[in-house]
Amino acid sequence: MNKRKINTYFSPTKGELSLTNVMAEIAEFVAERPDLTYTLAIGSDSQVRNWNGSSITNFVTAIVIHGKGRGGKVFYQKTRSKEKYVLQTRIWEEAMMSLDAAHRLVEGFSQMLENLAVNLEIHIDVGKKGKTNTMVAEVIGAVRGNGFEPVIKPYSYASSSVADSYT
Repeated sequence: MNKRKINTYFSPTKGELSLTNVMAEIAEFVAERPDLTYTLAIGSDSQVRNWNGSSITNFVTAIVIHGKGRGGKVFYQKTRSKEKYVLQTRIWEEAMMSLDAAHRLVEGFSQMLENLAVNLEIHIDVGKKGKTNTMVAEVIGAVRGNGFEPVIKPYSYASSSVADSYT
């Protein structure tokens, strides 16, 4: 995997942000309406592209903060790899990227997550239908084993919609 800046994200409205600034944006968003229930969804997706005669795999990890009845904010990180992946390996790489981002966010947000109504979910790009159906139980187990709530297709919007749109 190409080296990535694990603490650099992009916001469609604010541009490039450090992970610390992403956390500040999320905290500010939640603090404006602390009476609402929020979902902090983290999901990754990948897409293989041909570029200058070579296959490049684009990985995107999205962080989505959504306030019920309020809307939300999106932050994402893009990584490229020249490595060749089979589908199962790409799915595991996506899951590990999402878990890595979640662990880093929890370190910075542990007190806020306890004091406010923020549900943290890991959105996985697998579902009971399609090519990834044999992986569902394994990937859900890995996410739960890391202490997070897994969400799969068709409800995994952070991976299958948001991250997908930036691959």
